[in-house]
Amino acid sequence: MGSMSQKIKIFTEDEIASITSNYSTLIGKGGFGEVYRGVLDADDDLVAVKRYIRQDLRDEFMDEVNIHSVMNHNNVVKLIGYCIGESTLMLVTEYISNGNLDDILHRSDASIPLDVRLGIAIGCAEALSYMHSMDSQSDNHIYHGDIKPANILLDNNLTTKVSDFGLSRFLFSGTTQFTTTLKGSMGYMDPVYFHEGCLSPRSDVYSFGIVLLELLTRKRAKYGDVNLIPTFNKACAKGKGLRELFDAAIAEKDNVKILKESWKLASQCLSLNIHTRPQMNEVAKRLRMLKKELKTSPQSILATHSMWAKQYRQAGSSSPSFKKKLSFFKGNASSYSKVISELGGNVRVFTKEEINEVTHNYSNLLSGGTSATEVYKGTLEDNTMVAVHRLLYEGSEEAFINGGMVVSKIAHKNIVRVLGCCLEPHVKLCIDSYSVS
Repeated sequence: MGSMSQKIKIFTEDEIASITSNYSTLIGKGGFGEVYRGVLDADDDLVAVKRYIRQDLRDEFMDEVNIHSVMNHNNVVKLIGYCIGESTLMLVTEYISNGNLDDILHRSDASIPLDVRLGIAIGCAEALSYMHSMDSQSDNHIYHGDIKPANILLDNNLTTKVSDFGLSRFLFSGTTQFTTTLKGSMGYMDPVYFHEGCLSPRSDVYSFGIVLLELLTRKRAKYGDVNLIPTFNKACAKGKGLRELFDAAIAEKDNVKILKESWKLASQCLSLNIHTRPQMNEVAKRLRMLKKELKTSPQSILATHSMWAKQYRQAGSSSPSFKKKLSFFKGNASSYSKVISELGGNVRVFTKEEINEVTHNYSNLLSGGTSATEVYKGTLEDNTMVAVHRLLYEGSEEAFINGGMVVSKIAHKNIVRVLGCCLEPHVKLCIDSYSVS
């Protein structure tokens, strides 16, 4: 996949103090330091400021900045900037409203339907797939190194945002690298990495397998004296007791097949043979297929959004704001090839069948269209709420290509991000983020 370095701002300590109102709102803390909520500018854009305890790790800090700054993906927390002061190291990222998956799974009573859980898993898998294949031409990629529920955030649309790249590494030319300094979170660390010190994207696959099990069971990798992985393996070997291990809230009869297939996928991710673990693009593909098989009503995600909004006090206006319009073209093979090539990895190309599923057969028409367009609300597999713009007559090929290329590669508060398009004949569509003002 293609990638593009974002424009990262270098903040002064005075600017950080102003943004955080002198560090007045603490929203998290850990062994690394503390996280504060802040307001970036006059438009009240919320940010999170991560202040590190140790000041002697500037090289490691800049490694994290360099890795995070090259990522531009809907399921990765956006890095806005950083600060290196005389006595402080700080990162400034977008603020993610619903906190982390660890708190949601294990420290709340929020009801989470299976389709939403699969959507969370899909978002994480998509982020890792992106990281593991960012530079397909040189076969370079990024190893996250610390995938766990605490580093998986959810925004107000329940969209997954992978965070914390302090242990991430660039892996060059597709080779496995080795280290004698082991870093990571016990309980989620790949045993192969632990024993052999090898750095490989397949170690992220192992950690993801544990996260998937936690989503299915709503139990920690280790709870009390019980270790989740051998307990699941034992139940599978016996051929009984597996259903009882799933979270009772989702273990209804209609879900059993999907749950078992999800567990099967998790167990493959957890293989002790690193070479037999699936790649994350395959994991994401299989999860999307499983979610598609679920018998859920079109209102499932929407109802869950409403419940979460109320529980986390994130309710707001539901009127969409569409700040960027594109023109569309009459499809042909050469133009498809050109657009797909130019848009690269930042924009997904949908089939018309996928658009039907995203929009539930165009069932939710929104205001905000024009005499030439209709706008429909939809939901992607990873729970991302989107607006689907459908052009009612033939548009401009040049405008689509140029506009799509530009908008897909920028992130600005006044431009809704383009997430995808449909290039099939007689189906002229643009899919962008659903902005709630």
